Amino acid sequence: MEAENARAPTGVTLTLTNDLSSLLWDRLTMMVKNGWQGVVLVFAVMWLFFSLRYSFWIAAGLPVAFLGSLYLMSAFSLSINIMTLVGLLMAIGIMMDDAIVISESIASHLDRGQKVQDAVYNGVKKVMPGVVSSYLTTICIFGSLIFLQGEMGAVLRVVPQVLILVLTLSLVEAFLILPNHLAHSLQKEQKTAPPPRWKQRFLTRFEHFRNVHLVQAVTWVVTWRYAFVGGVIGLLFASVALLAGGGLKFVGFPELDGDIAEARIILPPGATLAQTEAVVSVVVAAAEHLSVSWGDRNEDGVPLVKNITEQFNFNADADESGPHVATVRLDLLSAETRSSLIDDFIEAWREEVGVLAEPVAWCSSSQ
Repeated sequence: MEAENARAPTGVTLTLTNDLSSLLWDRLTMMVKNGWQGVVLVFAVMWLFFSLRYSFWIAAGLPVAFLGSLYLMSAFSLSINIMTLVGLLMAIGIMMDDAIVISESIASHLDRGQKVQDAVYNGVKKVMPGVVSSYLTTICIFGSLIFLQGEMGAVLRVVPQVLILVLTLSLVEAFLILPNHLAHSLQKEQKTAPPPRWKQRFLTRFEHFRNVHLVQAVTWVVTWRYAFVGGVIGLLFASVALLAGGGLKFVGFPELDGDIAEARIILPPGATLAQTEAVVSVVVAAAEHLSVSWGDRNEDGVPLVKNITEQFNFNADADESGPHVATVRLDLLSAETRSSLIDDFIEAWREEVGVLAEPVAWCSSSQ
């Protein structure tokens, strides 16, 4: 935009308005943020129990699977949009399970005194049925969305497609690539120094917790198994009662606070452009006044409205066109940074404009 403004004639300034790509950018940012946070957390937790090199190869599975899925998405003509990002975000919380389970199984076989190659082979072989069955179960659950029909199916179909691509690549990486890296890493570790003292103390305390306190808890649960199962069933009934009784609210598709507000104006057919412009000027003046007042009150002095667009001969609610229809569109501060709710602002905008004699209908909406 700066380059275009530099080439524009004197007195002409270009401004980007009605930028709906911000929604996609916000979700891209969320995916990247969740991705690197997931990698860091997995690496940190695994490092508490395994070596630095061993933990690195486990955590590396997430970016590898994501990069591979982006390549396959282009091969299957899938673009990066809101729904594909939903699939990628869902995959973040699922895909690391395979690598963690396989690596832990390999480490347990190594602790039993097996050689590195034998531990890797036996560890992968032991958990393969469970990991594959978990993968197939997930595919069956989410894959059914592919067969949805109608507009809803056209929208949701890409979510399981992306999810299946990512999970498949994660499974391939966990079974074919990760074991080789772990075997190489374990062979290198045989020549390295022992872990630091703080880590040895942590592992000692963890082993004590697992062998003493956890065993005692499991023994108590087994001894009082009927009471424990009854308590779990009671919690299940209590959860259902909260939902059925209205104590826990349910919203299937919550409405997100948008960043764009519109006033859609229609005058009687035959109205002149000058009359429409007069009405639009009243609506715009009300928006400018509220932008300053709400900015001073709620946004630390920053105007609430970033841009105002006046569009004549267009009204999304009207099945007609002409000089008697118009739309005023406001670009507000991002929902992540502002304190004001768009519905409250629209209601105040409506009250600020007041009753207009000219328009037949006047409405505001958020996008």
